[in-house]
Amino acid sequence: MANVHYRTESLIPAAINLHAYLAKTRYREPIDPTSNSYVDVVPEHLPFFTRLQNNPALGAQFVSLMTGWSKVKVSWVDYFPTESLLEGANFSSAPLLVDVGMWMGSRAVSLHSLGAVLRS
Repeated sequence: MANVHYRTESLIPAAINLHAYLAKTRYREPIDPTSNSYVDVVPEHLPFFTRLQNNPALGAQFVSLMTGWSKVKVSWVDYFPTESLLEGANFSSAPLLVDVGMWMGSRAVSLHSLGAVLRS
């Protein structure tokens, strides 16, 4: 039920507002994270992650949505030619992966599943 509430309170209103917001901004590319269709339509007028941080219940709904989504989506390591991308790569001076997905680590878990490829 949290997924439905989150979508109806956040995602759907922002999507419905997109046309009006783009017209209001003369269809300029939105480059300011504090000014977009989402910020324009939510009651607090806060950027997405700021709003989630300030509203623990909404943050929990988002985590629930993303957890459910991660169970049905195709993993990126199955979609991209991961083995050929990693072959011969040198990661001694830079990180291999930065996972910024709401502290759940699903991208890192997917990468970890490549175990043998990473060790070679």
